Amino acid sequence: MLEILRKTLRARAVFGGFVTASICVGGGLLLALGIGKLFDWTNDGRSRLAFVFGIAGFLLGGFRAGLLHPPAPLANGAAAALVAYGPLGIGQRLLAGKQLHPLSLIFAALLAASFGVFGGLVANNANRTRAKQRLHDSL
Repeated sequence: MLEILRKTLRARAVFGGFVTASICVGGGLLLALGIGKLFDWTNDGRSRLAFVFGIAGFLLGGFRAGLLHPPAPLANGAAAALVAYGPLGIGQRLLAGKQLHPLSLIFAALLAASFGVFGGLVANNANRTRAKQRLHDSL
């Protein structure tokens, strides 16, 4: 099992996806705090905005990881989103004022990994399109 993971996952791709997701989710958290204070929103409005940026961040992180390692975009996308969820998802939950229950953290981590897989799927389609274009240009 570990040998399969070692062949499939690439640290460079996972780290690239982690950085992309971190920028988007972290920026979304800061933006949610700033906009919430500016417009005097409650915690509910801020947490919704942070959730939207979280989804976008996990999708973009999975997409970036999938682009960086085309042979296994889905696995790398899921790993990047899962690694990004650790610090960012817990920060988002603390921002929303929610308690940190272990089952809710596991469920949310799997949800983040699902968004990362979807981002990797989009990257897979982009990789195929680029490969077809290169083949077409070389003929």
